[in-house]
Amino acid sequence: INEIMNNPSAVSDSDGEWFEIVNNGDIPHNLDGWTFKDNGSDSHVISSSIIINPGEHKVLSNNSNQNTNGGLVVDYQYDGITLANGDDEIILIDYNGTVFDSIAYDGGPTFPDLNGASMALIHPDSNNTIGTNWGEATTAYGSGDFGTPGLPNILSDINVDLATIDFDTVFVGESGEKVITITNTGNTSLLLDSIYTSSGFFTLPFSETSVESSLELSITYTPSEYGIVEDTLVI
Repeated sequence: INEIMNNPSAVSDSDGEWFEIVNNGDIPHNLDGWTFKDNGSDSHVISSSIIINPGEHKVLSNNSNQNTNGGLVVDYQYDGITLANGDDEIILIDYNGTVFDSIAYDGGPTFPDLNGASMALIHPDSNNTIGTNWGEATTAYGSGDFGTPGLPNILSDINVDLATIDFDTVFVGESGEKVITITNTGNTSLLLDSIYTSSGFFTLPFSETSVESSLELSITYTPSEYGIVEDTLVI
């Protein structure tokens, strides 16, 4: 059990609760016949074949309709389960009746108590029964809630502050410079493989390959002939 959205804000709890499981073992599992429940009366038995391979994430939700669940892509829709906004449990039991995994979140004393963001395990190999091993998701998805459903919890993301860069008029033999800002909106390092344009009119001194929070990138335009020049910057 790797991530829990028990209190969405973009949609109601009855439309957008979900949790995610990850297979951090070495063999695939078919979840058909598995049960997940709490320590009360909530219980659900998975009634279809769901193969989760090593390293794979599966999202289970009370609503699989992306138009109403906050833009969430769901692998399995359940019923009979409500994820309390305070303290609650998720217990995963395999088809043999063996408790495969279980957590009991406490609504704030040690586990995160969030609104509009999921509780995310800081590493898939961390002990998920310890509240301090969980953090707040910071990557937006769908309609604006925060989480990484179906993806690793540690994830980089990119935002560039300009979609179009206009150098206006630059005379032949002279140069113009523009600066754009690349922002890492994820929660781990953003690694840049290459930055380039297809023409020789623009130069980009590309030295930084890792962006922790933001990076300013200078682009120089040096025309060698009169006319309008257009190009595409690829990051």
